[in-house]
Amino acid sequence: MKFFFIPKEEKFFDMFVEASGVVLEGAKIFKEIMEHFENLDANVKKLSEIEKKGDEYTHRMVDVLNRSFITPIDRDDIYRLNSNLDDILDYIEACAVRLQLFKTKKTNAGMKRFAALIYQAVGDINTAISLFPQTQKILKITRDIKDLESEGDTLSHKLISDLFEQENDPVELIKFKEIYGRLESTLDRCQDLACLLETIVVKNG
Repeated sequence: MKFFFIPKEEKFFDMFVEASGVVLEGAKIFKEIMEHFENLDANVKKLSEIEKKGDEYTHRMVDVLNRSFITPIDRDDIYRLNSNLDDILDYIEACAVRLQLFKTKKTNAGMKRFAALIYQAVGDINTAISLFPQTQKILKITRDIKDLESEGDTLSHKLISDLFEQENDPVELIKFKEIYGRLESTLDRCQDLACLLETIVVKNG
């Protein structure tokens, strides 16, 4: 397969690598939140700063796209990839903020595993984007991301089942059910981006 990219427009892919790197920073901080919960407030503040940095990349990409007459791939795909990256970071921050707002006292092994899955999925996204236009390598990585999302689904089902079986406090049950749902949704957004990458690869192959 050959990609018909325009050499002078490589800045788009450079920007996407940088932007996905920012999302990876956020996923790393979120993983630290789950593993070192005693530093929740400080790490949520760090994550909020990273989210603002991610917004700057999102706005910059839109500005460059609006000023570009020729793009290396479809404009809609650039816009969607940009938007999906922003969504993942927004979801990660939303998970962290809910831990703070709900005054959560501790995490558990399942939540830590979710954070690890999210970090791994975002790392895979960053790698896949940096590999354009190496089609087969990208498709292998997107399959791996889908496997991570499947593991997340299984984990979410178990956590919610255990929650309804073991938690007697209805308020705590509502809190943790919301958190588990957000964690699962974050992995879903990673899978959405993986599917988009596959579409871009097929369309431009």
